[in-house]
Amino acid sequence: METSDAAATERAWLGAVGERLAAGGSPIPPPADADVRLLLRVTKITADVTGVRYLAPLTAYMIGLAGGNAAPGAFDMKRAVEEISRLAEGWERPAD
Repeated sequence: METSDAAATERAWLGAVGERLAAGGSPIPPPADADVRLLLRVTKITADVTGVRYLAPLTAYMIGLAGGNAAPGAFDMKRAVEEISRLAEGWERPAD
């Protein structure tokens, strides 16, 4: 898939997800391109550092919860990703 095809698919999918999750209210707007890149970065870091791939979407989910629980305009996606990145820098997998 070419980059422009992937970008179009990304926008269409995220828009459709936002409409589906609206639950009768206003559609949830898709994340800005910069936020998409930040979330992709943090999910890659999470999967790489932990070695447990399913922790990547769960980490993104928790970032979403943090954003949803913050006061309007108070959540900073870049800061959240930086915090998780710092966590990853010092992360040691638990011993078996």
